[in-house]
This record gives sequence, C-alpha cells and structure tokens, in this order.
Amino acid sequence: MPEQVLAIQFNKDIFKWENLGDSEFVEHNKQVNEYKNHNVRRVVLKLMEQNNGEVSISAGDIVKASQWIGNGAFRIHDTPQKVGLIIAELVHLFYEVDGVIASKSRGKNSNVWEFKNLPFG
Repeated sequence: MPEQVLAIQFNKDIFKWENLGDSEFVEHNKQVNEYKNHNVRRVVLKLMEQNNGEVSISAGDIVKASQWIGNGAFRIHDTPQKVGLIIAELVHLFYEVDGVIASKSRGKNSNVWEFKNLPFG
C-alpha cells in the first residue's frame, strides 16, 4: 500500500478529527484561496471587465490602476518588479480558476502582460 500524508483537523464542535484530504490537495486549496483574495488578481479582472475580456498592461500600470479601482480598496503596495514576479507565479491559477490566459510580451519600454478570457465554444 502506498504511503499517503493526510491533513487532519480537530473539530471542537463535534469532538472529532476530520480528514481534510491529502497534503497536496490541502496545499493546492490554500494557494487557490490566497489567489482569489490577491489584489493583483482583483485589479486585473476588473480591468478585463472594463475592456471586453482582455487587457494588455505593464506591471507598473497595474500598480497605478490599483489606486483607483474599488476606490483604492485593492491598492497594491509592491513595486512593479515584484508585481511582475507575482503575476508569473499566478499564471497557472489565472487559467485554472478564472479561465484567463496570461502571457508576457515585450513592449517598447517595459514588459507587458496580456490577459484574455478563454474562448468558449
């Protein structure tokens, strides 16, 4: 029988241990939840919504847009370089969770990220 590492948690309400799934499943769910609450995601999705499902934008412009989207509620305090690294780490989650293709292209003076909704049909 293969070895499996499970994540468990004690439920104080019913005084029982509960199986949360294997450790990979739990870690993946944690990443998805963090992604869903990330201001970079929120800003990008709002910009896409305002631009018919796609947007080409630099990391610096995402930081600037975060100051006015949601009246600053989604403000990003990281540098554009850090935001670029964050987006690179989140590319697979943009696709998996939101059905958004995120790709990096070269603009004239800076790196530009292109975000597009997956075509349906």
